[in-house]
Amino acid sequence: MVFRLFAKYDMNRSGSLDRRETLRLLNDILDNKGKPPANMNVVDRFFAEYDANGDGTISRHELHTFVKEFLANNITLKQK
Repeated sequence: MVFRLFAKYDMNRSGSLDRRETLRLLNDILDNKGKPPANMNVVDRFFAEYDANGDGTISRHELHTFVKEFLANNITLKQK
């Protein structure tokens, strides 16, 4: 599941998700839940939480961590 999700949003096939690709992912999640689109504050908080190595991108492993927590805890992506 994570592999397909990652491949869907890794638009440039770089092997990691940049901020723009991550924003698309988050917006699709929010849209699916009937919520307004994310802003850059949401993306910044997402990266602060899930970009474990601090390289400015989201790897498959980092996305896996998010998906696992999201499914287990039904994480909410709050606007600020």
